[in-house]
Amino acid sequence: MLTADLTQHHAQLLLHSDYRAAPITMPEVPSAIMPTYGRLPVTFSRGEGAILYDTDNRPYLDGVSGIAVTNLGHQHPQVTAAVIEQAQKLVHTSNLFRIDLQESVAEQLRAMTGMENMFFCNSGAEANEAAIKLARRFGHQKGIETPHMIVLDGAFHGRL
Repeated sequence: MLTADLTQHHAQLLLHSDYRAAPITMPEVPSAIMPTYGRLPVTFSRGEGAILYDTDNRPYLDGVSGIAVTNLGHQHPQVTAAVIEQAQKLVHTSNLFRIDLQESVAEQLRAMTGMENMFFCNSGAEANEAAIKLARRFGHQKGIETPHMIVLDGAFHGRL
């Protein structure tokens, strides 16, 4: 059975909606990490599928998929094999160069979406910057000298 080893206080912190509140800290656990997020008093050491295990080997359901980057689960055999295979060839290169695998994925996306070009980003910040630049370019092409932008205050890419 999965355990949710959170006190009522910590459960309330999870539901707290005031993003401007002071970050939650764990004074009993010294850390060199800047306290920019409200952190809960649990440390995960491994994961299997949708289950995370803390340092005491207690299981938890990973309800956020590692902030949406592990949607196939932890230790998925095909993902693990693909990462190992690619890491043995080339770990990373910049978009400044042609990348055959990237070209292949872009062609597949083109076929599925009907879009002419793709832009792969390495972060949400880069994706938002690209979206703003593309929106401005579109506005200029439509004769809008200074396109106005609508942004979210307090959202992940716009928080204070």
